[in-house]
Amino acid sequence: MLFPALAVAALGAFTPCVAHADPVSDAKDLFTRGREMRAKGDCAGAVPLFRKAIDLYPEGLGSVRNLAECEEQLGHYASARRAWLDLKRALLTTDDKKYEGWSQDAEAAAARLAPKLATLTVDVSYATPDGQAALSKGVTVTLDGETLAPALVGTPLERDPGHHVVRAAGDRVQEPQQNAVDLVAGDNKHVALRVVVKPPTSLPEPPPGNAMGPIEHPVEGGAEENTGSARKTVAWVAIGVGAASLVGAGVSLGVRQAALSDAQNACGNTSLTNCPPSVHDDVSRGQTASTMFTVLGIVGVVGLTTGIVLLATGHGHSQQSRLIITPTLGGASAAWRF
Repeated sequence: MLFPALAVAALGAFTPCVAHADPVSDAKDLFTRGREMRAKGDCAGAVPLFRKAIDLYPEGLGSVRNLAECEEQLGHYASARRAWLDLKRALLTTDDKKYEGWSQDAEAAAARLAPKLATLTVDVSYATPDGQAALSKGVTVTLDGETLAPALVGTPLERDPGHHVVRAAGDRVQEPQQNAVDLVAGDNKHVALRVVVKPPTSLPEPPPGNAMGPIEHPVEGGAEENTGSARKTVAWVAIGVGAASLVGAGVSLGVRQAALSDAQNACGNTSLTNCPPSVHDDVSRGQTASTMFTVLGIVGVVGLTTGIVLLATGHGHSQQSRLIITPTLGGASAAWRF
């Protein structure tokens, strides 16, 4: 028994490990690489790593602080201030001792950067070609190439000093609109765009005859021939079923009569009184056969009658049949009229 156990252990030792994605571990790895690049003076390369680390593990506040400090070092004051404010908000949900004093640092940094920024408000109005007010659906507004969320249109935005471009375009825009503005620290400027929106493509009018009521579609030629062929097929199937049922009824009648004869012989009379217990099986067999005779007889008569009627009326229907379609609340019902 020792050898199998050792074999299992050996196989387990050589089983390849399956790597599982661990966002926290990946975030810590990105943070470490970002710190190494920052230590070498490469904040431009470290910023994307810190951002990815935050996306994977928002609770890693070290990445947020390093991002804020790097953005400020690069002169991206608006991004740095947003990162410091994000850090301050995140610190409200933790009391970890290793973050002691960080809230004051974030508040001081945000206040220090505020005077270095400018404020830009993007105003966009929408109108149809004839001057009527229109909705913004189908229009995309961008600021420096980045999509501006509709909720931010008309909202003062902090931006770094420099050249900024606002653009509006989209499938329904008659002609893309663009405007540019240069900002310096402390500026509070507005950029306005007027966008002409093309009306939506009108849908075609529905064809007449869709009212809730029967709709008749004449069916001629091949459809008529197909209907006649179907009638014949159903007729012969009905006759076949009826004939088979009548044969079965005849057999059942024979079984009933045989069971009745056996019971009368065992009882010694035709009234089936004072009979021995052995007669029970004959009586049960006779009752079953009697039920089968009745059921098969009815099915046989109905089948034969249906088939004969279909054959007899199949040659005299009109030369034009009609398909009647009646709309209902749940869909539609269809029926043939001959």
